[in-house]
Amino acid sequence: MLIGPNGEKEGILSFDEAYEKASKLSLDLVQVSSEDSDPVVCKIMDYGKFVFDRKKNASASKAKVKRTTTKEI
Repeated sequence: MLIGPNGEKEGILSFDEAYEKASKLSLDLVQVSSEDSDPVVCKIMDYGKFVFDRKKNASASKAKVKRTTTKEI
């Protein structure tokens, strides 16, 4: 099963056809399901941007955490 860059379902394609579609769009073909699922689900996406946004959101949420310390007298 192939999922397009905008989230639409492309249908069940062979690996070569899916890779060719991703190459034409200058994007990456990423497997999003486990290998033992039937059919294997892949998505066409910009993986570098995905990882960057993930790290950015993680650091932003980390910065929002308030740290309190208690001091004893």
